[in-house]
Amino acid sequence: MDLVEFVAKFCDMAAPSFGNIASDNSAGSTALEALLRRQRHDALEQSTDVLRGYSCVTVCPPALVERLGGVGALEASGAFVEVRSLQGGGASLRATETFEAYDDDAVMRVFKALAPVLPAGVPDAPSARSTRKRVRLVYEDASSYR
Repeated sequence: MDLVEFVAKFCDMAAPSFGNIASDNSAGSTALEALLRRQRHDALEQSTDVLRGYSCVTVCPPALVERLGGVGALEASGAFVEVRSLQGGGASLRATETFEAYDDDAVMRVFKALAPVLPAGVPDAPSARSTRKRVRLVYEDASSYR
């Protein structure tokens, strides 16, 4: 079983409000939360109303899947190679077949598809200290894509 399959099976049992497979999370926060300077407590509390981030694999809770038009609309967006319905009503969204294929074009497709449920604001550029890991974000305000 690969990591994506494992995460999907876990999410079927746990009904999470968010999840992802990413290399740019930091100290329990997503890269988007960190660079928007969102307080972790607020991000967790609002996770059924605002998606905490986006990445190569993103777990989206039921209420946000519904706001995005449902699983069918997410599949039709062309942003994901796999949209998997979860037993709790949410979805696991896989942007690319492999983590290495999650390039700038894929990041932009995912950002545009999920913009209606992402937090508003333009993420700050990562600090020089954090450039050891590549942050995969679009540095635009998601609210301008709604």
